[in-house]
Amino acid sequence: MLRLALHFRLAFLLVALMALTACGAVRGILSVDLPVERLEPRVIAVYPHDPDAFTEGLLLANGRLYESTGRYGQSTLREVDPETGGILRSVSLRDDLFGEGIALVGSRIIQLTWVEGVALRYDLDSFSQ
Repeated sequence: MLRLALHFRLAFLLVALMALTACGAVRGILSVDLPVERLEPRVIAVYPHDPDAFTEGLLLANGRLYESTGRYGQSTLREVDPETGGILRSVSLRDDLFGEGIALVGSRIIQLTWVEGVALRYDLDSFSQ
């Protein structure tokens, strides 16, 4: 748990430094003036989605779409059919956990929670914890 907290702090510091660098706040300190690349987004497809799902994390792995939803009492880990938006399978989190981002690590999905600082591990094939 202490190691996880240290990783979160390190990640926060890294993101904060990148944000400050991107907005030019540390430009005078670093004496670096980099050109800004402008990107134009383009929608290439639109798919149906559960309007009641509070999406916190998406993962596309091996042609399968996984989604982490948040809200206390409604958080889930789901496998979703991207063509129809239908839920192929789902696991509910305890009511006191708010689901956040997900990542694939080997044959497991790791789902983070918000304030609670809990990481849940699921078997990719069975969704068992």
